[in-house]
Amino acid sequence: ACVGFVETVRFPLASLRHSTNATRAVATLIIELEANVPIATGAITLSGMYGYKRIGEEVMGKIPIEVSKNGVVDTATLEPEADWDGVSKLVLTLKPDGPGLQPAVTVPMGSATARAADVVVVKLLMRNGDQQAPYEVSVSASEHRMMPWAVDVGPETTRLNVVVV
Repeated sequence: ACVGFVETVRFPLASLRHSTNATRAVATLIIELEANVPIATGAITLSGMYGYKRIGEEVMGKIPIEVSKNGVVDTATLEPEADWDGVSKLVLTLKPDGPGLQPAVTVPMGSATARAADVVVVKLLMRNGDQQAPYEVSVSASEHRMMPWAVDVGPETTRLNVVVV
C-alpha cells in the first residue's frame, strides 16, 4: 500500500449462494465473508434477504449455522445460531472471547510475517419463498459502524425463479 492510502472499511469478499432456486424448497445458504479490518466484537448483519423463510413453526428466531474459517471447521468465532428477523435480516454474532475475523497483513518483501485474510464460510438451511426478482443484499459490521456493503448474490436469473407446484 502507498503511504497515506486510506481504504473504506468493507468486506472485499461477501457472497451469498444457495443450493436450489426452486420456490418453496429448502435450500442450503452459503455465506462467504472476508473483512479488510479486524472484527472482534458485535455482529455481522446481512440485510435484504427478502423471500427466505425460517424452517419450522416460528417466523423469526434462531437458525443453526455451520462455520468454517480458512477451510477448517470453526466453533470459536461465531455463535452457533444466527438471528432471523422474519423478514430480511440475518444477524451473525461474534463470540465475546473469540478470535474474530482478521484482515490480510502485508509487509515488506522478504518478511515472513505476512498472512492472508480470514475467510469465514457460514452454512444454514432456509426455505425459498415464492417466485420473485432478486433483491440487493448487503452486509455490515456493528463494531465499525460499517456502511452496508453489497453482497454478491450471483446472476439475477438464479434467485428464486423456478416455480415448483
